[in-house]
Amino acid sequence: MKNIYIIDCIERFRFFKRIDQASNTKSLYITHRLGLYLYMRSIGICSVIIRKNTNLTTDNSRAENMQDYLAGWVTSKQAKTLYNSARITASKNIRNEDQVFVWNGSRTLESAVVDAAKENGNNNILYFENANIKGKVFVDPLGVNAKSKLYNDVKNDNNQFVCDDLTKYETWRIKYIQQKLKVHIVQQSIKNRSLSERFIHYLDKLGFMCGITPISEPIINNKSKINTYYETKNIPSGVKFVFFPLQVVSDSQVLLNSNVNLQEALIKAYEISEKKGLALVIKPHPAETETDYIGFINDFSKQSNCYLMNDNTFEMIKNSNIVVTVNSTVGLEAKLMGKNVITLGRALYSNFTDRELAGYLEKFLINIDYFSDQKITAYEYNQIINRINKEG
Repeated sequence: MKNIYIIDCIERFRFFKRIDQASNTKSLYITHRLGLYLYMRSIGICSVIIRKNTNLTTDNSRAENMQDYLAGWVTSKQAKTLYNSARITASKNIRNEDQVFVWNGSRTLESAVVDAAKENGNNNILYFENANIKGKVFVDPLGVNAKSKLYNDVKNDNNQFVCDDLTKYETWRIKYIQQKLKVHIVQQSIKNRSLSERFIHYLDKLGFMCGITPISEPIINNKSKINTYYETKNIPSGVKFVFFPLQVVSDSQVLLNSNVNLQEALIKAYEISEKKGLALVIKPHPAETETDYIGFINDFSKQSNCYLMNDNTFEMIKNSNIVVTVNSTVGLEAKLMGKNVITLGRALYSNFTDRELAGYLEKFLINIDYFSDQKITAYEYNQIINRINKEG
């Protein structure tokens, strides 16, 4: 038996390597990135590279339903080539007794590997996601967010992760809110590459350009730099409002777990605010880079009783009357603050009771900091492995 780690970036390698170091199981790392592959091999990591294979012999129609294609990062042909190449490589290297670790599962690479594993009779698959609650990660045997087993269990009143005693949760909740009211940083938006990481990324791009590995992202970013700033406008003191925190336009949560896109959601949020006789406050996401979308937000915010603000998210939640979101983590945080939350997409937390919200934070999420270099303990590793769907 081996632990199979699917690596799509250097961050993911570091995270899965910490899990690997906590296990006593042989491992194999699979990647489609030339720079990462060479780096892993140079430090003695057992790894396999996914080579570009243009012979589209497998059913690759699923590639057009994944985040990278829907976000416009790759063409249909590139997505199908990536899917085919990854599935062939995975099929050769994954046995039915192996344990497969994938991040999120929303992209073509992960979907191809999972399909290959299942085709080989393997259901020992775990999906990971940063919980956006500091020091915690999400681990599930079916997927993340609305694709997860937990989502289905909550929906079917079969959730095993509940807390009867809310004392500990209440203590944590009050402390968490106090901290967030002081400072609120979205860790996903902090991405500064070191010189060595930039070199690895350059080799990744070289692999794409030379046709060694299948393309999974634009080789050259040709997006316009015009209108890349937000035209903020503060709401007058005392005005009651609906708070609408924006997500990134290419967010897998929006693309895969919602029937409305962000532009449509914003219009719905405005309609809700008008119906309630409230103003609408929009907060941009700090990681957004799509210039056309930023331009749309700037134009939309010029409507009457509409404000674009960049204040502390928790202050805006605290001062709001209603929070409207597609399925952002901000909606979960608003629930923590006892706010009325309207979700326009499929959100994991939509139907959480207080006991389920406490259980999610205390029992379901695993206490591992994705952004840390801290060692993962044997206990934490066993918590992870115990999430594997034993029923297949």
